[in-house]
Amino acid sequence: MAERPRYVRKFGGASLATDDQLATVARFIARNAKDGKQEIVVPSARGNETDELVATSREINPNASGATRDFLVSSGEVKAAGLLAHYIEAAGAKVTLLDVHQLGMLTTGEYERARIKTVQHPGVIEQALDAGNVVIIPGFQGITETGAVVTLGRGGADLSAGVIAAVTKAECFFYKDVRGVCAADPRLVENARCFRTITLEQMRSLCEWGAGVLMLRAVQVAMAHAVTLHVRLSPSVGEGRGGTMVVPGSSHADFEGSGFAPLVALTTQCGLARVAVRNVPDELGQLAKISSAFKGLDFVRQLQDDGRGTISTVVHLVKKSDAQTTAERIRKDHGLPVDVEDGLAELLLINPYANDPDALATRASAIADAKVNIRMSQSIGNVIMTLVSDTDLPKAANALALRFGLIEPAKSRDAGDASE
Repeated sequence: MAERPRYVRKFGGASLATDDQLATVARFIARNAKDGKQEIVVPSARGNETDELVATSREINPNASGATRDFLVSSGEVKAAGLLAHYIEAAGAKVTLLDVHQLGMLTTGEYERARIKTVQHPGVIEQALDAGNVVIIPGFQGITETGAVVTLGRGGADLSAGVIAAVTKAECFFYKDVRGVCAADPRLVENARCFRTITLEQMRSLCEWGAGVLMLRAVQVAMAHAVTLHVRLSPSVGEGRGGTMVVPGSSHADFEGSGFAPLVALTTQCGLARVAVRNVPDELGQLAKISSAFKGLDFVRQLQDDGRGTISTVVHLVKKSDAQTTAERIRKDHGLPVDVEDGLAELLLINPYANDPDALATRASAIADAKVNIRMSQSIGNVIMTLVSDTDLPKAANALALRFGLIEPAKSRDAGDASE
């Protein structure tokens, strides 16, 4: 008897936001199950529910414990799993719901940013699949040694799906509100080129430099266990079989219809601020003291100093929401002047020729032609970093995407990975 194909399917919140979308996803899963596929589904919280739960927690008690906050915030995925189970059963398939306690999804225990250590009871998944059931597991959460629920950080449902795929030896599909892994953010750059195939190593590089399509830790798990990933447009968002397959190995990235080529891509982030600490003494340990003030922030990038040969101005890029509190802490603890400039956006051009003068000149001329002022620029390995104002980000992103060939030809927009 042929072995039944097995898939982990993670659905993002945007693809489950409405009742109609839940019903569409349920019919898709039920149809696959009836066709003999073993289906493991990992839902995110619906729509913006996670953000709403976090806001509710902070509104009620800004000083709530991590345990209290995580217990509330993790409920969004549990609710989505329960609702989806109702719809799948209504579509004619049998369902087994498994929570993180039943799985023994043991984590390192940090609230709001835990890491998964092991899945203690993978056999419960196998039993449900052998019985012909669709398995639904809420994403974004795990448990501590004492059984407390903890969350895995922003995008944590991706990590849940990646770990479950590794444990069950399944291919892993991520269903999003975008067509796949694109060479630029399709929300900023219309018709950004979509990769047909990309390696896990290249995907890790994109995530490390800010691409938000997958959680970095999910990609790292896939690399460790040679799990093939697929990023697709959710059936509840739009039609089309295009998508990106993220594979183990070392081959180059492959755009839709264009053959293999070195990885060139653009990542962006807005809502940032530059924190410049001035008059830092040129003494042993001073940089470490300043840098410690930025520990624990969700986003931080150290930039070049003022270039006068000694460390006198130390510059970091952080989220706007963290800038003023960090600056005040440095002023209080170190007695140093700190300048804050907010309203900034970052563009990172990943290019194997990033340090080539021609690439630097092409970047500069593209942004100048778009009539955008560069607030700061530097090269970091194979990446050219450019800071512009938030309001100029769309113009700058489209200018770079056009100049570096990151917008796809019209004829290839419906092509892509046609696997299940």
